[in-house]
Amino acid sequence: MSDIPAHKHCPVCGISIPPDEEFCSKKCEKQWNEMIKRKKKSATIMWALVGVLVALAVFMMFSPK
Repeated sequence: MSDIPAHKHCPVCGISIPPDEEFCSKKCEKQWNEMIKRKKKSATIMWALVGVLVALAVFMMFSPK
């Protein structure tokens, strides 16, 4: 088929790595973990804001005029 050995690519920098490894270096692994942490924090903040907006809408619907 092909003369290319089995491999995959580092999800951070794209360098070719052996198939049993996840990252090419500790630096890339650290960057990946920091990115995941930022994404989780952003998602948490977004859902908190959605919850506040829903609560505000419900409060305004049922508040006396």
